[in-house]
Amino acid sequence: MERMNESPQEVRINKVEPVGIKYPSMTKHSGYKAQRHLTSFNAENASTFTESNNICRIPCSSGSFLDLNQAVLGFQLKNSSSQTNSLQLDDCASSVISRVRILNMQGGELERLENYSLLSSKLNQYTRDFNTLVSEGVGDGSPWRYDFTPKQNATITANATVTTETGMVLTVGGVANATMVYANTRGGRGYNQEQADILNQGKSRHYEIKLKGAWFNPDHKNYLPPQSSFILELQFASVSNAFRWSANHAGNTYEVSNCILNVPAVNITDSDLLNRMNLSNRSISWTGTSFSHVINTTQNAPSGTENLQLSIRAFVLKGLMSIMRVQADINSQVKYSNSKTTIQGLVNYSYQLGSQNYPQQQVDINLDDSDADLSTGGTAVNVRILDGSKDAINISEASAEIKRLIRGLKGDLSGHGIINDESYGQSINNNGSGMIGVSLEPYGHDEAIHNGIDTASSALPVSLRLGKSDVNNVVCQIDTYGICQVVFMRDSDGSLTSEF
Repeated sequence: MERMNESPQEVRINKVEPVGIKYPSMTKHSGYKAQRHLTSFNAENASTFTESNNICRIPCSSGSFLDLNQAVLGFQLKNSSSQTNSLQLDDCASSVISRVRILNMQGGELERLENYSLLSSKLNQYTRDFNTLVSEGVGDGSPWRYDFTPKQNATITANATVTTETGMVLTVGGVANATMVYANTRGGRGYNQEQADILNQGKSRHYEIKLKGAWFNPDHKNYLPPQSSFILELQFASVSNAFRWSANHAGNTYEVSNCILNVPAVNITDSDLLNRMNLSNRSISWTGTSFSHVINTTQNAPSGTENLQLSIRAFVLKGLMSIMRVQADINSQVKYSNSKTTIQGLVNYSYQLGSQNYPQQQVDINLDDSDADLSTGGTAVNVRILDGSKDAINISEASAEIKRLIRGLKGDLSGHGIINDESYGQSINNNGSGMIGVSLEPYGHDEAIHNGIDTASSALPVSLRLGKSDVNNVVCQIDTYGICQVVFMRDSDGSLTSEF
């Protein structure tokens, strides 16, 4: 039998050029012709909106691509109180909005954001950085002045001058044996809700705010295709929930007028690109990060453990965040109902999905807050919580969970925030901004894919277990937001639907 010659199999090796010797090609790259302009959409029920006349609808339709990621809602806000009472924004001008809905032209709901003022406040606090907040304060009236002074203790005797660590020059002179002590042994407070805009009686101001949610913050900043009509519906909040008033009175009222949604529009004039996209003959989809809201209340009983059921269903649940407020404060005109929250009165927490705990071990919290009675607002006014006299402080575990959760958000919603340790653990009497949460993304933050837990297909039960301390002696409201993926779909005829 004749022997056949067999040649060895060729081995292919893929080689990669080092970056240092990789040069751009000389190929000419041409852009596509397009024009960009600003499109304004007005309310279909143009009116002066109040606490009672509180629904505003803005229909939006364009033959161009809409850059919803850069959309801005503008409106005029007026303090129309019959009394000489001033109103202060509860974080920013978004505090006047209690609910945001995105509807298709058939009335179907694409996205719903309940208790929007609270959600907006928390996202502002935990995702914006210092520079962003300083610049955003021009448009939305949010706090932009912060106290980050270092701790110091400077004593000035008679006829002497001293320069403090912050560069402040203090002088005492002309009085025999005069002594002045400039003491700041704990440093600055950091974020301060009380620095938000104030409007006196009869005064008005124009605000421009950027809307939260998946529709206006698509994960990959996708433009909305032409002829994709939708309706932005706003519900305005009650007088007590929207602002913090200088005094309580039935005559405190506000007015919102001239609601306009400004959206950059891109008109592509390159026929070759439009033909290749062929939007009129195919369906497309894109994703975003939305927030599903549920409300629970704790019992008026100190100490012990409470289990709260969370009816949150999503095909991709990426995380959970829960916000605790004293229930009696929420409808108080003289309280910061949204921007001031607290973790005081909690000793631990964990979430349960089905039979699994998240995190696997409960998160412990210790503020050495035996004198922080929640029925009187927690830690007393102007009393600091982090000094050398406090024992076994632990807010780092809870703070680390929140940071993992926030950094897993996509698009413009992710960030690092400006909440320091003092404001995170503080009371509602001071600048408390704490909340609890957990990230449910098993692979961590990934820009390319969505990963989370499916609680919708099998109706997986979700619950929150809270351990309370002795100071938690009042009914508290727990607002929990499920952070979930939403898929928006556009059919070839331009009709819109969504799926959570």
